[in-house]
Amino acid sequence: MPLNTTVNIRDESYLLTSDTDKIAASSAKRFDDSSIFDEHYDSEIQVLEEEFETVCDKQGFLGKLWDGFKNFTGIGLSSDDVKEKIQQYEKGEIDYQEAVNCVESYREKQDNIVNIVTNAITGLATAGLAVTTGGVGAIIAGAIIGGLTKAGLKTIDRATNNIADDELDVKQIIKDGATGAVDGIVSAATAGFIKAPIAGQTVGNGIKLGVLQGAKAGVISGAATGAAEYTVEVATENDKDFSFDELLTVTTQNALTGAITGGIFGGITGGISQNNLNKKVVISHNENLGVQIDNTSQAMDYLENFNYNNPDVA
Repeated sequence: MPLNTTVNIRDESYLLTSDTDKIAASSAKRFDDSSIFDEHYDSEIQVLEEEFETVCDKQGFLGKLWDGFKNFTGIGLSSDDVKEKIQQYEKGEIDYQEAVNCVESYREKQDNIVNIVTNAITGLATAGLAVTTGGVGAIIAGAIIGGLTKAGLKTIDRATNNIADDELDVKQIIKDGATGAVDGIVSAATAGFIKAPIAGQTVGNGIKLGVLQGAKAGVISGAATGAAEYTVEVATENDKDFSFDELLTVTTQNALTGAITGGIFGGITGGISQNNLNKKVVISHNENLGVQIDNTSQAMDYLENFNYNNPDVA
């Protein structure tokens, strides 16, 4: 073997610059082949594999769907990526800590996506309450619907994982209900930012307005939910200490997600509302008074359009 050659032995590299170095490397290789090292090495592999299996077992339908998407598209850290990291460690290509960090990062990302999705659905479920209910009624309804929606979704998600009786975790259900109630209250309050479409505007303008209004409501709701979720977690977990940096991170992540979700939802509803408004205005200006009405539905549409565009007519 030529001098100045690098040889990988497990996760260590030896630069061979002399015969003495060659002997040292040979001794290390012999130690590597010893049963003591192999037992230690195999136990670390076993720890990694068991920890990864536990993370996968705790995933319900939401986590599984997201992981399947990542495996299919190659976007984000997926279970396939974690398996590859464990194999790299087994071959001695990476060190143990790098493999551990990969498993832990995967766990955190999977937990986060479940919270993000349930928060978003909870927000959407209560977003229209301020318009339909209004006042204190909207706040109360938002708290009830928000709490039930999030607690229900998280319970269903746990019921579809591989951990027996995990859906019966009363402590977690209470935490989900509390954070869902906060999300529902804020979503109901910020839904007032969503204004009715304006006559004469294009559908494109309706979409743009909806995106801006939805993103504004979403960022406020998301930030409040993130802060509430972290606060409840710290208050109910004995081994979790408060960290302002972590609070800021969780709040920011939820605010960003809320802005994106709210913007998309606002854009869709804004476009649909504007399109419906434009149709009403066009139909109501039909000068053909003898137009045939074939059914009750068409008659109701005609009356609705007439009343909409003639509010002063008794």
